[in-house]
Amino acid sequence: MSNVEIKERIEKIKSDRNHGASWLSRQALYTLKLVAERSNATTCNDLIRHLMQVGKQLVEAHPSMAPLTNTISHAIYNISENSERDLDSLKRFIIYRVKELIENSRKSMLKAALNASKLIQEGTTIITHSYSSTIMEAINQLRGKGVQVIISESRPLYEGRKVAHELSLLEIPVTLIIDSALGHFSSVADVAIVGADSVLADGSIINKIGTYLLALAAKESNIPFYVVCETYKFNIKSYLGMKIELEQKESSEITDDISGVNIRNLYFDITPPKFVSQIITEGKEFKPNEVVSHMKKYKKYLEWLKEYSIKME
Repeated sequence: MSNVEIKERIEKIKSDRNHGASWLSRQALYTLKLVAERSNATTCNDLIRHLMQVGKQLVEAHPSMAPLTNTISHAIYNISENSERDLDSLKRFIIYRVKELIENSRKSMLKAALNASKLIQEGTTIITHSYSSTIMEAINQLRGKGVQVIISESRPLYEGRKVAHELSLLEIPVTLIIDSALGHFSSVADVAIVGADSVLADGSIINKIGTYLLALAAKESNIPFYVVCETYKFNIKSYLGMKIELEQKESSEITDDISGVNIRNLYFDITPPKFVSQIITEGKEFKPNEVVSHMKKYKKYLEWLKEYSIKME
């Protein structure tokens, strides 16, 4: 696989605004698979170094999205553990392991969605923000149970309109509102439920900007604020003390340049743990203060990234 092709795939992942963190992480893993299949490396060490270089670029494509970091790091950890194989055997192992991680990611998303749907009673009015494939699957599980959904537009790219359209096709009653109406409409909802791009070690949530406002409104309205995601979204970088970045995008997504005005298009915000009722995953429901203990067993996967970053500084 040529460097140009790799760069194009990474850039496509980086510029993607239509898919969530889980889907993008699976695309990143697939990129590693292509590198393994087509690399010109002549030794196992050269191949692993090549995968690490590409893996670092994939992680940096969306630094706010934990699944890219975690799935790529998990794959590279497993690959490094098998470096004593011959080159052909290592390539076969990489292809097999990456396919397995992709399937595990998909299954984890579906199970988290199912677990969330079990917490939602019949006739519930749900309020949500931004587009999450996990939340969409959870709501799909509730078809025929009389649930209604309130979704904000989720500027700047209006992912909420996509949510509204897809739910209408499922014949689920849905109301589309502007982002600044989240406070008002939380008072008529029974539960707030969102996905996550990352869960930090202290139980804070990184998600599309506006999520924090919904959490504040839910608290004021005395309704639960649930976060639904796979444990792959637990941000091990935060546990290791590595820098947490909130991505900022082009100002043109908000408006044309206005002379003398600084336009900031911050894409994600952080919801403090005190506003989070539960974090629902494929395995169990976590209170925010329980997240850190789960992270400890996964920190080994990210050691390569920490060491790589230090060497590159």
